[in-house]
Amino acid sequence: MALSEDQRKTARSIFDSYKRTGFKLTYQGRTYTDFRELDKERMDALKTMRPETQKFLAGTYTLQEFREVSDRLARANNKWGFTGPSGQMFVNQLAKWSKNPDKTSTQLRESIRRPKSREDAAAKIRSMADYLRKEFPDSKVRFASVPFLLSYFWQIDDPNVAPIHYPESRQVLVAEKLLEPDEDLAQSYLNFWERHDDLAGEWSEGFDLATDCKYWFVEHVLQAYFQSQKADTAAPEEAESEEGEEITLFSGPLALIGTWKNASIDEARSFIKTKGAWASVWNFPIKEGARQELTPPFHVFVNVGRGVLKYRMKVVEYQTSKGNEGLPPPWPDLTDQPNKGKHRNGDFVFKTWFKVTSIDEVTPTLNAFDLKPAAPYTMTSRALLNQSTFGYFRLPSGATAAEPAAAAEPVAAPYSLDDAAKGMFMPKAELSEIVDLLRRKKNVILQGPPGVGKTFVARRLAYALIAAESDRQIGSVQFHQSYSYEDFVQGYRPKKDGAFELTKGIFVRFCDDARQRPEHLFVFIIDEINRGNVSKIFGELMLLIESDKRGPGWKAALAYGDEDQAEFFVPPNVHLLGLMNTADRSLALVDYALRRRFAFADLEPCFEAAEFEAHLKERGATPALVAKIRGRLTELNQMIEADKDLGRGFRIGHSYFCPDGVARLDGDWYSRVIRREIVPLLREYWFDRPQQDVKAAEERLLAN
Repeated sequence: MALSEDQRKTARSIFDSYKRTGFKLTYQGRTYTDFRELDKERMDALKTMRPETQKFLAGTYTLQEFREVSDRLARANNKWGFTGPSGQMFVNQLAKWSKNPDKTSTQLRESIRRPKSREDAAAKIRSMADYLRKEFPDSKVRFASVPFLLSYFWQIDDPNVAPIHYPESRQVLVAEKLLEPDEDLAQSYLNFWERHDDLAGEWSEGFDLATDCKYWFVEHVLQAYFQSQKADTAAPEEAESEEGEEITLFSGPLALIGTWKNASIDEARSFIKTKGAWASVWNFPIKEGARQELTPPFHVFVNVGRGVLKYRMKVVEYQTSKGNEGLPPPWPDLTDQPNKGKHRNGDFVFKTWFKVTSIDEVTPTLNAFDLKPAAPYTMTSRALLNQSTFGYFRLPSGATAAEPAAAAEPVAAPYSLDDAAKGMFMPKAELSEIVDLLRRKKNVILQGPPGVGKTFVARRLAYALIAAESDRQIGSVQFHQSYSYEDFVQGYRPKKDGAFELTKGIFVRFCDDARQRPEHLFVFIIDEINRGNVSKIFGELMLLIESDKRGPGWKAALAYGDEDQAEFFVPPNVHLLGLMNTADRSLALVDYALRRRFAFADLEPCFEAAEFEAHLKERGATPALVAKIRGRLTELNQMIEADKDLGRGFRIGHSYFCPDGVARLDGDWYSRVIRREIVPLLREYWFDRPQQDVKAAEERLLAN
């Protein structure tokens, strides 16, 4: 696959364009004139990142722990652009959605180990992609992102082993006909790798690469060329999204995305209600080519943060200008008072004005990373959220610019009580009883000592109730001492201009969503429900959540609301599932008002369950170790239950011995759990007793 003569000329042209800039590259908001300066920063970061990755490979970190560590490191050392949808967000999805974390951990560990050869690299890509297709058949896991994900970790081990499969690099190579696309992920990456070797040879002439990573140098040249906008010559249908991700290839009319954090939606709607329209101003222009496609009416989708497109503004007329002078308001009567008669407001230059006649809530809420960027105006999914310009994307075919078609909602996999019971250590009949209780009472609290799997059980109960593995129908929050009515129901929040606006809380928004889909059941999970001031947090909802007080017949005005705000009710398809740790001594007893409105289900330690024994053996524990865990922990729990200062609510749960990401359960693993997790808990329990008591308990647990 050597370069042809024409390709060599193209390669030389790309390199010369970079050379003419003085080897300038803008990266993460900083401009570099010597790429080796950036490389040194990368090398320094690797010294921190490599040991943490090796801990995951060695089994020290579980998948969830590795997700947390890699997320922190990727943000702190973001010299590779790994924080996006095909990098860290991909890892987050694996940790969140995997039904078998141990199996996923094993697969991921094997895949991100440094390949021994190019054939080995291709085999790792195919193996990982095949695993994901089988493990996540109905999810949005980005299978096509596998080459980027794996090559990123290969470079952490050794920067010279293989190039990172960056989308911008591939777009340039394809657009300039230096690389032929290949549907096979592994072969596509091998072609990409070989082309990097070819370009390193072409571009090393007259430039000393002896002490630097050749793949980084090729990457820098391609990135700089991409930034020069020459890659925009690619036809729109050839442009790819982030890391070649598999997303819906929309080909309909053009639409815009504008980032508007802390959006004053209620104020804008009120203006429209009074005046019939509202003048929305932005400090960047609409790109030249896009103006020819944008024929009003069209929609501007509002990014409220993190790529969430919650609202859309219907635009019936607009004006835009590239100049730095700014445009005066074209519709003075529709303009907010502070902007009237001006071209700018401080550093905010008025470059685009929209006449907006309505602002609708997008249902279901869209995510920018699930949309197709409209090349050449926007080239990648990440660029859709660029806060210094509009994002441009295409609506589904058949939609109109004025009334875009709703995004297709993913079909959730069916979920039965049998599915919920798989891998559980409690009888199916008990699960069925709790599901029936939740369906009838609508409000249930799962209570139990630490480590009995309350969060794990709650998610499965929710799936079983709604009969589908749909996170779309499940909401969650964790109460704490500072949590308030304003967070949960509604309250006033500050805006950028120093004013305050009335903002709905998380539960009210959840109920709004459920109200629009009455044919579906919804479950809202409240972790640590007894950790907050429940009466203060719920307010008037203490009445409205009662099972016989659901529906519009019991609607009531909410605190902070005015006469224009509709009264609120909790829809009958919403169910509340609270979780309560019975061993937390810092908490007061749950008040009787809450107890009357909730039913309670106790979760118990399951060391004696046959399913728990089978689970340990499946994970490689010997019969002797299984007997040791069951016997020693049962004995410890009997001691805790008999303690007059503790009792049943302080027993130790079985989930301490159900780890994710541990390859084999052996004696060393058991000792670590006892010393690092159980003994510290005992010290907290027996803080007022002699330390010899804790030491004696530790010795009994660890004795042969």
